[in-house]
Parts: sequence; C-alpha cells; structure tokens
Amino acid sequence: GRHGFGSASCEEDACDDKADGFHCKDDSVVQCAGLKTVNVTKCHFYEDCERDRLQLNMASCVEDVCKRKADGMYCEDDHVVECRGLRTVSATKCGVTEECKKHALGRNMAACVEDDCRTKADGSYCKHDGVVECRGQVSVGFSKCPFYQECAQHFQAGSHAAACQEDACEDKADGWHCKGD
Repeated sequence: GRHGFGSASCEEDACDDKADGFHCKDDSVVQCAGLKTVNVTKCHFYEDCERDRLQLNMASCVEDVCKRKADGMYCEDDHVVECRGLRTVSATKCGVTEECKKHALGRNMAACVEDDCRTKADGSYCKHDGVVECRGQVSVGFSKCPFYQECAQHFQAGSHAAACQEDACEDKADGWHCKGD
C-alpha cells in the first residue's frame, strides 16, 4: 500500500512468499507459518544458514568456519576459533584492547594479542575510543570514553597522559545535534 508523506512502515515479511517451514534469510533461520514469520534464530558468527538439500522447507545454522580448515586456531570476527576434525570446538572473543593475530604462536596458531603498550613508555594513551594505561610495556588498565566524549592525549612533565574530555557540544548552538555533525 501507499503511505502519506512523512510516514514509515515495515510491512515486508520474510515469509510473504514462503511455504510453512524453516528458511534462510541472510544469516538467520526464519520459521514461517501461514505466510507470516513466527520465529527468527540468528546464526552464531561461525555459522551460516543453509537449506537442507534432502528435506523440503528445512534450514538450519550450520558450522562453517572450520569446514575447510586444518586443526588449529584461527582468527574469525575478533574471536580465536579452535578447529579440530573440521569442526569448531571453541571460540574465545578477544578483549577490547586485544587483536586476533593469525600466526601469533606458530602456523595455524592464532591468539588474542595485546600490543597497545609493547612500544610505549609508561603513561596513558588514547586507543580503542578510550584510555589505555601502560606500565612496563604492558597494558595495566583501560577505560572507555562515554559516547559524548573523546580521548585527548597530552605530554606533560615528561610523561604521557590521556583523558576522556567532553567535546560533543563544542562550537555548537544550543539544541539537539547528531554526534559527528
């Protein structure tokens, strides 16, 4: 149908043209009944939605990440995924100050590695939209800045210092504004 100026509608249903059963929609399994969506299950990051090749109107979340990988540890979507026998046996999310490094511990041996402070003198630094505290070239603390603040870095009295500072309304007239405008 048509809608008037300034209105919005979300009328489309993933099951508009689907028989009763389970179907794939992007990275989710959608259960349909009577041309309506009755349930949606989002697949995990290491899974894909796949139609069953033998059974009509059947789909499910199926492991995908390790399907074609040798045993080992791999980086996938900020996680270290352990593959054994072409199956995912574990997944560990890297911390906010860590990155997944492909061959950190050897061939096919990924690991979450924190390297923000590896080359830094003691002090605090702006990283990951927050303040990382470094001591002895190791991260010893982290605090995320609120959405309306930004991290500002200074060098004072021979040491590195960083802090979250409000800036969202700097140079703005009174009223509501989108951050980033």
